[in-house]
Amino acid sequence: MIISLKNKIIFAIIPLTIIFLTIFTFTLYFSAKKKIKISNDLFVNELVKSKANEIGLTVLEIKKELIMLSEFQDIKNFATNKEELSTYLKNISYLDSNISAAIFIADAKGDTINSQHLITNIADRDYFINIMKKNSSFEMSDPIISRLINKPAFVIAVPIKDKNNKVIGILASVILTENVSKAINSIHLKNKGSAGIINKNGIVIAHQNNKYIMKRNIYDILKSQKKSFNQNNIKDSGNIFYNNNGVKTFISYSLIPNTDHWIFGISIPEKNIYKDIYTMLYLMIVLSIIITIIMSFSFYLMIKKTTEPLKKLTKTVKEFSETMTDISLEIKTNDEVEELCNAFNKMAKTIIRNTNNLESIIHTQTKELYSVNAKLLAQNSELEFLNEQLQEKNDNLYKIATQDNLTGFFNRYEMYRKLEIMILKKERNIDYQFSVLLLDLDNFKYYNDTFGHDVGDEVLKLFASFLITYLRETDIKVRYGGDEFIIITEESIEKSCIIANKIITELKKYYGFQHELSQKFNTTILIDEKKWLSCSIGIYEYNNNKRKSPEEIIKLADDALYRAKKSGKGRVEY
Repeated sequence: MIISLKNKIIFAIIPLTIIFLTIFTFTLYFSAKKKIKISNDLFVNELVKSKANEIGLTVLEIKKELIMLSEFQDIKNFATNKEELSTYLKNISYLDSNISAAIFIADAKGDTINSQHLITNIADRDYFINIMKKNSSFEMSDPIISRLINKPAFVIAVPIKDKNNKVIGILASVILTENVSKAINSIHLKNKGSAGIINKNGIVIAHQNNKYIMKRNIYDILKSQKKSFNQNNIKDSGNIFYNNNGVKTFISYSLIPNTDHWIFGISIPEKNIYKDIYTMLYLMIVLSIIITIIMSFSFYLMIKKTTEPLKKLTKTVKEFSETMTDISLEIKTNDEVEELCNAFNKMAKTIIRNTNNLESIIHTQTKELYSVNAKLLAQNSELEFLNEQLQEKNDNLYKIATQDNLTGFFNRYEMYRKLEIMILKKERNIDYQFSVLLLDLDNFKYYNDTFGHDVGDEVLKLFASFLITYLRETDIKVRYGGDEFIIITEESIEKSCIIANKIITELKKYYGFQHELSQKFNTTILIDEKKWLSCSIGIYEYNNNKRKSPEEIIKLADDALYRAKKSGKGRVEY
């Protein structure tokens, strides 16, 4: 009887059942958690609003009592009977609240009168300035270190006015922050939360835990954890979650009436809210793990028995792919795995047979391909040789077409082409400059007539080498014909004259090339100083007042050369 692999996999339904139970459990957990959260929010929110209103009413009572006291004549006459007034303030009973610590009066200069006969000055306090200078009818300060009792406290103050309704001082009550903290200690939270009050800037001014008072800023903590947080968006009441030293904490808050945006709040760690349901979840998770381990072990044993033949088949397939040898595998499982094994055996034999035929075909075609490649390589080598010869001939033709074969300088035809380019550059850029220097060798005919044309040719070569030494690479050097040379330089007439005079001066230092010619022809050649080689130079700087052709430019330089020759040898004219 063949048991199909499909039927074996049916047993995998058991783990799926576990997954279903797990999902069902977590669904119940989150549903219960949501109900607990809603119930907690309603209870805490109502408690917070009630306590905030209670604190606001206490502030309002103190405000009303201060206003009432400020109307007493004894209070208004504080400047005339300070000693009696100190005793009077000490005996006042209506402000004997749970949070009020002391009552004092300040005159227009800020000097105080209080029950403890302590003299202090509060002229720099904001609440005093707002009443005396800005005519405020009521002030409630942020917590400060009281100069009267030297402890953290805040002040509730009202103005004292004379019969002309002019403010002559203030009457104020000092409220200790520790007394406010004691007042909110009456709140007992079964979930081990804590209550506190913050001012408009987020600073804790009262708390059931004294270490937080004046040392923690709730808004700064929220801003560091939530970039989108904005304290201006705080509503009259609401809920906030934040991270308190790694503990996710729930805060319910409400604005305190009759204060400057003070907020009363209760914070409860989330783990305390859901403590009971967490215990239930942990028990369910432990139970699920135990069931999963048992089911997994059973499932493992079943799969192992099912997959052993598959592992054996996989190993054989891998061995066949590496060796490509005739391999036969036998597996008896009476299911689809056995059929797969038989199919593999048939496939392996077919692959071996086709591979042998393919190798024979590839061998024959590869041999033919090698022959064709050898012919192509020979033809490519021949083409490369012909291309090199052609390039060499093209280079030679360019030199023949553009250079003088004796000196290597440009010939006159190339010179005309370059002059055309420079004329166009001058037309495009008025600041562009170039000058043409036409040189004629003095006494060259003497060398030719006296020593022969071979010496004359050598003199032309020596002069060309001399020019290369004293000119720049950018200067265009041309053999114009016979013993005439042209230099085209991108300079003004002034700088060109400097170049020309340097050529004439430096040429004299070669003493007519006597030494060089003697070495070249291996004989002593002596030349009279009057017959030494020199040159005359005519210069023309091109300007575009009127466009001139290259021939006209050379003619103008030649005119200057004529004037130089006429004036004597070794001269420069322009």
